[in-house]
Amino acid sequence: MKNPAYSFRAVDEWKSVMMNLPSFIELMRSVFGNISTPYNKQKLMDDLMIFLSRDDIRGNITAYIDGEDRKIIAATAFLNDPTPEELDEFLSSEKNSVTLRGNIMNLEERLILFRFIDENGTRRFALNPVLEPVLSQVAAETAILFPGINPEHKKNLPETSAGYEDRTLGAFIAFIMEEEDFFKTDGIKKKILDQAKKIITGIDPEAAAGALQHLGLFYADNEKFLPDSRKLKGFAELSPAGRQEYIAAGLYLHINESNNGLPRNQIHSIAALIHKFCRFLDPSKIYPEITLRRILMYLDQERTGSVWTPPEKLKPSVFFQSLEAAGIMSKTEADGFMEQLWRYMPVKLSENRGPVIAMDSPFTLILYPGISFAEILALTAFSGVKDETPFSFEITRKSAVRGFDSGLSSRDMLKTLAHFSGNSPDESLEWTLKDWESRYNSVTLHEGLILGLSPDRQHLAETGPVASMILRKLAPGLMLLSGTRADAAAALERAGVDIVAKPGKRQEGSGTEGRPYFSRNEYLGLGADYRQLFASRSDQDNTSNTAGETVKNRFKEYLGKLRIPQQEKDELSSRIDRRLILTKTQLDKSGIKPRKLEARGLDYIGKAAIVKQALSDGSLLEVTFPDPEKGVSVKTGAPSALEKKEGENVLLLKLPDDESVRIPLGKISLIRLIKQSIFNN
Repeated sequence: MKNPAYSFRAVDEWKSVMMNLPSFIELMRSVFGNISTPYNKQKLMDDLMIFLSRDDIRGNITAYIDGEDRKIIAATAFLNDPTPEELDEFLSSEKNSVTLRGNIMNLEERLILFRFIDENGTRRFALNPVLEPVLSQVAAETAILFPGINPEHKKNLPETSAGYEDRTLGAFIAFIMEEEDFFKTDGIKKKILDQAKKIITGIDPEAAAGALQHLGLFYADNEKFLPDSRKLKGFAELSPAGRQEYIAAGLYLHINESNNGLPRNQIHSIAALIHKFCRFLDPSKIYPEITLRRILMYLDQERTGSVWTPPEKLKPSVFFQSLEAAGIMSKTEADGFMEQLWRYMPVKLSENRGPVIAMDSPFTLILYPGISFAEILALTAFSGVKDETPFSFEITRKSAVRGFDSGLSSRDMLKTLAHFSGNSPDESLEWTLKDWESRYNSVTLHEGLILGLSPDRQHLAETGPVASMILRKLAPGLMLLSGTRADAAAALERAGVDIVAKPGKRQEGSGTEGRPYFSRNEYLGLGADYRQLFASRSDQDNTSNTAGETVKNRFKEYLGKLRIPQQEKDELSSRIDRRLILTKTQLDKSGIKPRKLEARGLDYIGKAAIVKQALSDGSLLEVTFPDPEKGVSVKTGAPSALEKKEGENVLLLKLPDDESVRIPLGKISLIRLIKQSIFNN
């Protein structure tokens, strides 16, 4: 991640930008009053730096900074000198673009923000390096950008939760494995879907199946839905939270599948993004959607050059929907989102932790809440969900045969049950499993990857790379292998074989391809812990600004005593309100030419002058006028013309949505000039 400590740009870069402003002299006059000519730009910049370094000036600049200023300053630092579009997107969910633009321009006028063009020709915002002692603390206040709510009372951690916690996910996988014909032409068979909804509560079976398929844990083979054992094993190595994050990534792709969204090969990238996103959050807090969107925007725009760079075209609404469906987050009554606390409960996996199942009858077992996903997978190999109770499994002839097909013996099954329950299985179960096994071994059909070794090469079966792939020895020199032909060829090459015969072709299951899942430790190491970004807290009130009001009142009181024309006094009063006056000298030696910023009612000449001024310098206008439906309408936009029609001037105003309105000047009750940035060319 980026260092949350903002790096201010060089002072010389700021000086260069300022000296090249078209409004440089006007800006200098606003600070120093009348400037005699000829003037030296470098000398004026040196004087400005001295001015901004004075303790009294910095004290007033600090006092003027209010809650809205703090958010813009902190966002500029957090986004590491953003473009205008990035800053607008990051903050506009809290306020409209016009208001935000006015606040930004005010900070530019106050010399807190400046714009520069980077090496790629992109215009960006940065903080004034001369004011680093004033702005560095505000820049570090990242917490104000990510508001969270402390719940009134601490929620009790639930024993289980809706969503994809390990028992629910394991039960769904066990249910799938029992269904030989899962699909029809247009999706999951209705009978199977209805049954899944009855048995597995808290998840959408269609979405769950789609997520498992996107993750490569299962793949479709005509009407069948088959597991990829290798990937399931890797999936089981993740932490419970890590599994949910991958499930959420699969759900994202499933929900977004009908759109032009992200390709399947982005699954690891999306999971890593979800993992980083969750590490941003304090699970004891509730977060409004504005906070979650800002976190997601930051992560989505983070560019590290790593293979795990967040994917393009991420859809926030689908992202949050996926996390909610996966059980990672839940909506609260306070119209916010809360991360599920239970995801962080420690899971004890020691050998002495006690039984994880109870044998309810010789052929049925109940899953205890503390059972691990890997242990559930071991049980799904030879048992299935019983009736309509998701956490009750049953061993049937069909499920036992499935276990024999995977290479398990009756002894393996009995040993697993004894280990998980802490008791020896019932004798009737032992006798039945052995009977089924005997009948199973009497008639055999093999399908899969067969390795043939000549008598002089049979020692290769004992080498590590090859031995790990052998599922069953069918006959001397004839072995059934797991994995793909490519996997087997690579294993033989590692064993020293340079020529491998590959007669014929076979269709590989799509679920066996692709990168395996992260190991538990590798996945947990992705990204950094972002929660330090929430640690900073401002001691100042971010909404009120008592200190700033005190400074303004002091300047207004002094202004009232000055004997200057009222028009100039009005202009200076406006500058005090905009927090541009930092010292009494700026009131005594004002070089400001009065500029009309608003006109009302019958001031027809004033309204026309403001429109012409806006047309001249490209400023925006805020126009208030009567509306037959609303009573009063307020529009903000750029004037494109002042036309004369039937003896009356008509303002043509272009709105932000590219529509235009025509407003007779005489009907305008209030018109305000929204000043352009001093950095506009």
